[in-house]
Amino acid sequence: MAHKDRLTDLYNRHYMIDRLTEVNSMKETAVLAMADIDDFKTINDVYGHNAGDEVLKVISKKLKDTCAGCDIARWGGEEFLILFNNDDEVMKIIEKLRSDIASSPVEFEGKSIPITITVGVAPARKGRTLDEWIQVVDNKLYYGKKSGKNKVIG
Repeated sequence: MAHKDRLTDLYNRHYMIDRLTEVNSMKETAVLAMADIDDFKTINDVYGHNAGDEVLKVISKKLKDTCAGCDIARWGGEEFLILFNNDDEVMKIIEKLRSDIASSPVEFEGKSIPITITVGVAPARKGRTLDEWIQVVDNKLYYGKKSGKNKVIG
């Protein structure tokens, strides 16, 4: 329980930092993705916080289903980190996730809530610190947000 987020049942930030520290020093084939739900504040403002919680649960399930075998953590409010152990078809998997979320509104209390995500993706690199790796995916995510949202930037 100490390593899990109660709402989403994903790993929490503390667990993921430990896991990333371990992987970053050992595995150069690892890939990190940072996904963020687009316009989440608007979802909470328009549909209510219970609807926002439902969106988080639905997205978390899609993450687990699509990225089976990955370490997935709720990094912050509506932000998620996904750690792939190897670089096999990561961009294809993340694009499938993005497309599935965009084409599947969340149903809550008789309302259909459209959802999109933006994702930044970066492989591990020898000599790069954990903070630098996270900053790279965060910068790519930020670029995706500023250039229109609902996209994957690798």
